[in-house]
Amino acid sequence: MTGSAAASQWVDFRTAQDLIAQTQGEAERERDLAILRAAQDVCVRLKWSQRPSVWKDDWRGKKMPRQHREIALDLRFDEFAMTRIRKGLLPRAMEEKWFAWFEKSRLHLHRSWTGYCIYEVNFVRESDHWRAISATVNSHPKQRIPNDNDEDRRWIAGIIAGQLLYE
Repeated sequence: MTGSAAASQWVDFRTAQDLIAQTQGEAERERDLAILRAAQDVCVRLKWSQRPSVWKDDWRGKKMPRQHREIALDLRFDEFAMTRIRKGLLPRAMEEKWFAWFEKSRLHLHRSWTGYCIYEVNFVRESDHWRAISATVNSHPKQRIPNDNDEDRRWIAGIIAGQLLYE
């Protein structure tokens, strides 16, 4: 390999943009940014089944604040549903309010506009299904309106059912 090909690596779109911004030649930089924008456009227009899984660096999400609480859950999902849950959710329009990504055994649910992490849902594999057993819930008063545990359970179930399980 020669030149930049020898230093090629897979990175998320944001990192690619940062790396391209370091290109010395203006013409080359603009060409590469145009290619990156075209690739981003293609990705967001893909049908859900054709899109790659969402990753934490695909959106500007914030960490769960120190002010949080734990709640118990008992939500069960078959392998097909878990495939969809693990794929995550990348907002494609202003009306889409959630950004979701899955890492290890945890589903991270962030508000798309603010990036605030609202829920982190913990999953375990059981004999023939997966079960959401608990969630860390954002309790920061400036990041969300406080809910009670039952309402948070309904929100989590609704986000998963309404946003992740259906295209």
